[in-house]
Amino acid sequence: MASAGSKDGGASRTPTTEELRDSIKCTDCMNALAFCFSPRHQFDLYWRQGTFDTCAKQFEELRFCYSLKTADSAKAKEMLRKLAQKPPSPTEGSVWQARPLSDPGVVAPAGPAPPAEQR
Repeated sequence: MASAGSKDGGASRTPTTEELRDSIKCTDCMNALAFCFSPRHQFDLYWRQGTFDTCAKQFEELRFCYSLKTADSAKAKEMLRKLAQKPPSPTEGSVWQARPLSDPGVVAPAGPAPPAEQR
């Protein structure tokens, strides 16, 4: 996604629907679909799991991208809103639970760990 650079001294702003639409590149979706159908990817998946990849996820992302690019502004805004509401992980809920930041057990990341002392 394109960064929302600002001219007002670094304060962040919410990108417009058009900026979000322009930041999604259909060529990236096409490249992901082409890689999915590549012999290397298919062989690796067959070797590891014993099945071939149908590439349905990549095809759906490409279809969404084309639909987004050709939709009118109101429809595009609704599509982007629905996209933002999708769960971030397919394992959320079955493997782990998201906790709100207000939960006292949640520790905000403090950045990279300091290097270990040399002995």
